[in-house]
Amino acid sequence: MRTTSSLSIATVTLVFTVACGVGPEPVAVRLVDLFQSDLVTGSPPVETSPRTEWRFDGALLDGNEFAETGGVEAGPGVSGMAIRDGRLVGRTTSDFPLLRVERTGDLGGQDQVHAVEVRMRASEGTNLMVEFSAAETVEFPALRGAMLGSPFVMNTPIVAGDDLQTYTLTPLQSVTAAAARHLLVRPTDVEGAEFEIESLRVVFRKEHLASIPSGVGWQGLDEVYHEALVSRSPETLSFDVGLGARPWLDLTLGTIDSLPVTFQVEVSQSDGTDATRILAQTLTTPERWERRRLDLDGFAGQSVRVSLSLASDDDGAIGLWGSPVVRNDDAHPEGVARVPSDSSAGSLEDRPRGVILIQVDTLRRDHLDVYGYERDTAPVLSRLAAEGATFRRTTAQATWTKVSTPATMTSLYPLSHGVRDFADRLPAAAETLAEQYRAAGYATLAFSSVLFTGQFSNMHQGFEELHEAESADAVRPAKRRASMSTGSASGSARIATCRSSSFFTCSILTIRLNLASHTRRSGRTRRTRPSMRNSWRRSESTSRTRCYVSSGCPTERHSTLPTSIPRPLSATTRTGMTARSAGWMSSWVGWSSGCAPWVWTTTRSLSS
Repeated sequence: MRTTSSLSIATVTLVFTVACGVGPEPVAVRLVDLFQSDLVTGSPPVETSPRTEWRFDGALLDGNEFAETGGVEAGPGVSGMAIRDGRLVGRTTSDFPLLRVERTGDLGGQDQVHAVEVRMRASEGTNLMVEFSAAETVEFPALRGAMLGSPFVMNTPIVAGDDLQTYTLTPLQSVTAAAARHLLVRPTDVEGAEFEIESLRVVFRKEHLASIPSGVGWQGLDEVYHEALVSRSPETLSFDVGLGARPWLDLTLGTIDSLPVTFQVEVSQSDGTDATRILAQTLTTPERWERRRLDLDGFAGQSVRVSLSLASDDDGAIGLWGSPVVRNDDAHPEGVARVPSDSSAGSLEDRPRGVILIQVDTLRRDHLDVYGYERDTAPVLSRLAAEGATFRRTTAQATWTKVSTPATMTSLYPLSHGVRDFADRLPAAAETLAEQYRAAGYATLAFSSVLFTGQFSNMHQGFEELHEAESADAVRPAKRRASMSTGSASGSARIATCRSSSFFTCSILTIRLNLASHTRRSGRTRRTRPSMRNSWRRSESTSRTRCYVSSGCPTERHSTLPTSIPRPLSATTRTGMTARSAGWMSSWVGWSSGCAPWVWTTTRSLSS
């Protein structure tokens, strides 16, 4: 959002954690990185799912109000619409012609729209536009106004002429089946053009996944996203993995099917013998992630085969293995310097240090007491500043979150990273801080409460897991919030690799500080979530923290971090600071953009 005179706070949280301890490699083995198509066995035949499609080469629809035009209503700017030679034809009488067609089935479904396919031609024009409406009835003038003013309308350039073209448009945000009751189509953007439409099709996610081979994908349930392995029952995915001294399997399970789906994990010798089943769990609720931590201590130091399989009464049921990673508690991240512990506890080993960076968007520096304001407006921020260093002069690369965030995350100027307008996305070729930490073996997690800092801007690059704003309780308190308990626990469980860490959970207009306290007993993990006040007290007793506070406002450039700050892995940031050497980091939360304060804290987590 752009900075305005009114106070508006948006937050985004990122987390990088690593298994604590000192020991042999590997730190983390991500099964999504090992995936190859030949590792899949037992694939069912690909069945053709029912399609949501309107064609005009068959019998007319009986009983439909617009049967003569195949169920399509001609809106303003369209004349002479009819079916001719298996195609819907018409002529535009304005530069904003509209067509409408209504879905009648699965109006309350939880499935998501994957894409819209339109096969058509237009004699003139430059753009095709598509939008959905969830209303029971629609009014064309209101729809036209909404489409003109919305930056989320799907559109694509067209090739005008006599030849049919197939155009595939994907939603900029998640669209559920319930929100896709009406499909609105603007076939071209000029007056006096002729158009012919062969078919209109809405492709839902379940249909799409059922039609392609199993593999790696970025999948979301209830606005919590994972890099995931997507498979279909009764498939088995097998991976040969070398285990460290204290290994465990970190994964999250989910399904989009309403039928029960059973997830099974087995560990065997590399030749498939001596298999031991370590998980058999049946999910009956779709659109919800469930976190699991599976102890692999019994196989420590061995080369084993990890097999992930699905079972269901119906072959082809889809299961999602979210962020499946074999982690090692005794590993040390590559490229991170070992610093002796300053604790007097003899049992403590050298441990990576966590870094927490929080962005509060459009918060005024001149109304913060840490920067001289006479009122005590932000006591926690002042406390953090008192415990560490405060930066008085820093420079952001833009006054808009959309532009400034990619600069912070990639160490590139806006002219280089290319994100300048509302719909721009960070190029895949740009390397982010998250990708660097992921490559070093850190678990990477992001909480984003503002559109520009999530997948809409492609800012999820390098993250194993992303919680978008819509996943928060404060946004949708009454809608399927049983899944939020899983979503929050999912984030806390990943951060709690060190088994005693403080972390931030953010939602629009609020920052909630929680502590995930984990105690490992007999292979089980117990989690408690104390109050916000007690979280600070508890975290103080289990960690050593240094804090660095900056306003992030465009003043004089501060070019160098103090030498005492643990530095990111080979990262050089030019957004008001630089960092060159490797450092001690196990978590990194948030960022600064625009004229926004940021807090950088480094935390050494101790044993619980």
